[in-house]
Amino acid sequence: MGLFGKKKGTELLITASPMSHKGGILDTTQNLSALKMKEKPFDQNLTVRFEVDNYEGKQAIEIYLNDELIGEVPGFMVEKITPLLDKNKEVSEVKVFGGEDDRPYGCTLRIRFT
Repeated sequence: MGLFGKKKGTELLITASPMSHKGGILDTTQNLSALKMKEKPFDQNLTVRFEVDNYEGKQAIEIYLNDELIGEVPGFMVEKITPLLDKNKEVSEVKVFGGEDDRPYGCTLRIRFT
């Protein structure tokens, strides 16, 4: 059981960290901070999109909310998520944590695939 209890959907834990993105390094901390504060573009309904990438020869899946990169699918979940990428996706719940006392940001998403 994860942070959301026994609710339906797939739960993903995302941590803010510098990550390789399109040939450069991107830190997703600012986007997770804005998500936590419900600032633009996260002040409206959340839409989720996944983008398949390749990192050091392995498949990676980036996660975008409202077209802003917030992180990657954890490596151990990539095989589980890959067959679901063509399905409709709905964010049913999001919890953002961290930011206080220099704690790193992170979030947990619950996504329904239909």
